[in-house]
Amino acid sequence: MNRDGHVVSVIIPTLGRPTLASCREALEQQTRLPDEIIVVKDEERRGAAWARNEGIRRSRGDLLAFTDDDCVPPKDWLERLIGAVDRFDAAGAGGMFTEADPLLQDIRHRRERRQGWIADGAEQIDEVSLVGSGGNVLYRRIWLKACEDQDGYVFNESFRISQDWELAWRLRRGGARLIFVPTRVAHLRHLSSLAFLHLRFTRGIGIAMLFKVQRAARTAITIHKSLLWEEHGALTKANWLRALWIKVVGPFDVGSFASVRNYWLFWLGEKFQAVGFLWGLMRHRGLIARPAAAGRAPVRPMGPPSFSIVLETENLANIPVEALSRCLEAITQQGLSPQQANEVLLIETGDVPAEQLERLRMAYPWLLIHRAGPEERYYEAKMEGFRHTTGQVVVFCDSDCRYGADWLRSIVEPFVADADMHVVAGETAVAVTGPYSLAMALIWSFAPFSRRTAPYRSSHYAANNVAFRRDVLLRCPIPCRLPMYRGNGAIHERMLRRMGYQIWKQPAAREIHPLPTKGPSQFFWRWLLSGHDQLVSEQFSGDGTAGRARIACWGRGVVALLKILSLGSWKPLRRLRAALGEDPRRVIFLPVAACMILATTLIALAGFVVACIRPGRVVLLGVERLRDGNVQAPGQENAGV
Repeated sequence: MNRDGHVVSVIIPTLGRPTLASCREALEQQTRLPDEIIVVKDEERRGAAWARNEGIRRSRGDLLAFTDDDCVPPKDWLERLIGAVDRFDAAGAGGMFTEADPLLQDIRHRRERRQGWIADGAEQIDEVSLVGSGGNVLYRRIWLKACEDQDGYVFNESFRISQDWELAWRLRRGGARLIFVPTRVAHLRHLSSLAFLHLRFTRGIGIAMLFKVQRAARTAITIHKSLLWEEHGALTKANWLRALWIKVVGPFDVGSFASVRNYWLFWLGEKFQAVGFLWGLMRHRGLIARPAAAGRAPVRPMGPPSFSIVLETENLANIPVEALSRCLEAITQQGLSPQQANEVLLIETGDVPAEQLERLRMAYPWLLIHRAGPEERYYEAKMEGFRHTTGQVVVFCDSDCRYGADWLRSIVEPFVADADMHVVAGETAVAVTGPYSLAMALIWSFAPFSRRTAPYRSSHYAANNVAFRRDVLLRCPIPCRLPMYRGNGAIHERMLRRMGYQIWKQPAAREIHPLPTKGPSQFFWRWLLSGHDQLVSEQFSGDGTAGRARIACWGRGVVALLKILSLGSWKPLRRLRAALGEDPRRVIFLPVAACMILATTLIALAGFVVACIRPGRVVLLGVERLRDGNVQAPGQENAGV
């Protein structure tokens, strides 16, 4: 402990930028050295709020200072902030920045002159929202702990930007005294023109989120001075006409900039910020936590978490593109709008003509199309889509399925209700309209809809109707490069169980799956590969690697054989009772359906024998044949196709 009697922890969130070394070097040369430097690398891109919260959890100091990996604090930075906190008996203290980028420095000087910031004056109690930027601030741990007890969090992780200002506002609203210290941290970032415009757009989103939070709180304490907030704590009254005039037509102060280029780039950036603000108002409905009033129980973020949706076209090899249109139309009509998703990604593997993709892009502007190689199979396309998402929850669905009106909300909201929900699967069924559909309903992967009303535990999921927390797929990704057709999901289920993740079924998230292709060749190869995958999947251990003990492999093979034989006995009988309970007239389809069930069992047995002799070889030929038509392996519990 230093002479000031404090233990000081400095927390740095980072994405691994090379400027981190300069930041650490500056901290090691402080006149008051930090007691610990905690660097939190956000490898999973969870956001600065998560990284700062993680740093708080790891730290031990009673004073917590925050800076960024592209910031270089002056030598007396910690000494001045600590001194201000002690002299004023304050909850925190913070200062300003000097920008290395000429345009950003012009903008900062312009804002300081217009809003009356003191560049080199004395320390003062912050009454006009100067303190809060996460690159130059220090807080007492006791105040952050009180904030967490009150609201349920320190930095609000539903904010991807401006979460530092939202925290400072909650602290001041709770009675905290913050001190403005005129010490400048050097900001090393340099932005291209496009990067600057993107920054202004995201800044607009952050302002919208802050504006909505304050309006919901109905408080006279403003987050910071803005066109939409009155000065000096007056009750918020948005001056929309003034803001519209300045953002759309102005600004006009060319003299505030060192060059005409900088002025026009800033002028254009103001338009991008205005668009970002409007986008934030529309997109983030229900995603922002309403801060708790003093004395009330902690408030958790309301509404669904941020989420992304992934579809793929691998199922459309021989299905009319209208199936994809019907799927997208069903998603459009959801109670939880797809426009609230971080992304709706369609992974295109060459199965849809370019002109039809263009029509879909025009009809559904929220749809993002990502082109992948035609060699990518079903699960590879799913994981390719996952790697391009940013949501806290990732929802997998298929391009040839029809989803219920409240499917999306039903599969996303359980993650809010229970923090222990890591994998939520919906229920998938086949519409029975004749002998063939009855046969598939009895033996295919998809059981009839249950009559349950609440989520229940399960050991299986269908990849066409499932949602994962992002960290689950990062720690336990679906294995893709395996010598099988669609058994990857069954292996993934065992991996999840081994790592302690429970799969939950949400009966309200319902989906109708189309029938497999009726062509004899497609029928044959589909079920042959199903039997093949039953054996191969049993020979893989719970971590997704192949087992080596020959006796153990053949023991698992016996288990696979029993599963195949059960296609013609126990499982169809249970499902038949449910199907006839829904409509007793379906009994007339039973004789033909029984013949089809017998045929599928024999073909699956043949696939089992082939896997015993030449495992993996039949997959290459079978996939090639099935790529000529709609692909699916119906014998797997989660071949969600």
